[in-house]
Amino acid sequence: MSRSQIRCVVLCAVLMAFSRPAVQMAWASPNDTLLTIDVADTIGTAGTTVPVSIFLQNLTDSIAGFQISITLSRPDLMVFDTTVETTVTCLNPPTCTQLDTNIETVVPSTVQGTLIQNWDLAKAHTEGGTNIRLTGIADIDFNHYPQPILPFTNGVLMKVIAHVACDIPDTLSDRTVLLQVNPAGTIFTDPKGDTISAVRMVNGSVTVAFSVKGDLDHNQTFNVLDVVKEIGVAFRGAASPCPPGVDDLDCNGFVDILDVVKLISFVFRGGPQPIC
Repeated sequence: MSRSQIRCVVLCAVLMAFSRPAVQMAWASPNDTLLTIDVADTIGTAGTTVPVSIFLQNLTDSIAGFQISITLSRPDLMVFDTTVETTVTCLNPPTCTQLDTNIETVVPSTVQGTLIQNWDLAKAHTEGGTNIRLTGIADIDFNHYPQPILPFTNGVLMKVIAHVACDIPDTLSDRTVLLQVNPAGTIFTDPKGDTISAVRMVNGSVTVAFSVKGDLDHNQTFNVLDVVKEIGVAFRGAASPCPPGVDDLDCNGFVDILDVVKLISFVFRGGPQPIC
């Protein structure tokens, strides 16, 4: 065999060796999860509201509608805020001699800065007790606007607002609320109305943080706002913040001038942190 023939054989062998992995990877992609719903893990503070984000990873067809069902595990620690929304619809325009009144209990939510911020419909409804149902429809009027969520898109799909209970003692060790996505009540559709399959669901959680003596506004810092709140409770009859005892800096069961002095000393004079 000549030198030129040997070089050709070696070159062909190298090219075949480098080309095989690419062919194998191409055949592996159909088995991958095409759509992932991921409820974020976050931290909440007693007596405050916390936004819970639902993330979407779309590796499949365009998404034009969805319904997501989520169950909250610990109503003793956290509930979703609710409001009553009334919609009146005229059944026989233009005279409107008959009206249809629809009353819904909705959960405050936001789509600002999300993947569906321009969709025609985006709501969170309560399903009774600890369940909520998120609903989104891109194009209600069939005017081809707004556009669906295109393939190979990642981001926040929607945010719902939950309220953490106030009376949560620091002696409580299990402080985690699980947010479970229910497969039976979760569905995604493409622009033709067909169901999108191969959906992966990742549950989330909200962990209630322990209280910090003197941090009355729950911003993880100590400043003049905390002092103002402490003075309001001690001398002006203001309501104590959550959780109970966060303003009782000497742990004597009530709030008075001694608590105010302790907090002022710590915030402005370099005194010790009020821990008892």
